[in-house]
Amino acid sequence: MARQILKPRTRYVPDPGPFEGVPGHLVIPLMHWLAGTLRLGSPIEDNDALYRIMNRLRIPPNPAPDGRNPLWGSITRWIDEDHPRLIAVIDAVMAIQGTDYRQIHELDRILSEGSSIYTATENGIEERVDPVAKQAVVAAIQAQDHASAELAEAWAKAYGRQEDASDAWDHAIKAVEALLVPLVFPNPGTGRIGQAIGQLDQPGSRWGTRLQFNQTSPPKNPPFTSIEVLVGMLRLIWPNPDRHANPNHRRTPSIEEARAVVQLAVTIVQWVREGQIVKR
Repeated sequence: MARQILKPRTRYVPDPGPFEGVPGHLVIPLMHWLAGTLRLGSPIEDNDALYRIMNRLRIPPNPAPDGRNPLWGSITRWIDEDHPRLIAVIDAVMAIQGTDYRQIHELDRILSEGSSIYTATENGIEERVDPVAKQAVVAAIQAQDHASAELAEAWAKAYGRQEDASDAWDHAIKAVEALLVPLVFPNPGTGRIGQAIGQLDQPGSRWGTRLQFNQTSPPKNPPFTSIEVLVGMLRLIWPNPDRHANPNHRRTPSIEEARAVVQLAVTIVQWVREGQIVKR
């Protein structure tokens, strides 16, 4: 009998993603998380949260015919019509009911393993970003001041589910303004970011930075360097094109532009806090 030569097994390699919306493979794991969080089927089923979800998301009553909780049945049938709605329901549950660390960690694990573009945080559902960028903004909002509050709001508007490019841009400007304007104009209530740019960029300006952009090993006491890099960044940030004084030049910024502005704001805020911007 001739020896049979077996063909090598084909190794299955799943689509790496990331996936927008809610792809089919994530529906059941996310629904399972929802059911557990709402304690469905238990004596302490959270019907109040179900009522509030339906009201918040404008879900019409449409109970399933299988005798399930009519509120949950209406929600699931609404989700079945359009799977991305599942993210909206999860976000609503997190806002209405609140979630503990274990629940957030489990939800984020599900999203991460399924290569979703979303991540679960204590502030709700956000789009995933580069870890280095996320680490920078987390560090920047640790200080308990107005700049941190504005940066946190800018980040939420730029990367959260309810994204708003123009609002993110505005809050990024306010974050920079909160620290830079008092540095340039020490008298309280003096100046705005546009005036600060003019002051920094005027001929003979004595402003500089301690940043050594072209040296891999900067000296311990670096000399002052040009303020041009900072001024260029500030001109990219200000003004928000949606708030331009001339209506003929006004436009709504894209979310990509707004995210870039938020990242610039994070950098500038940290430079000011670290004493990198100084007057000679």
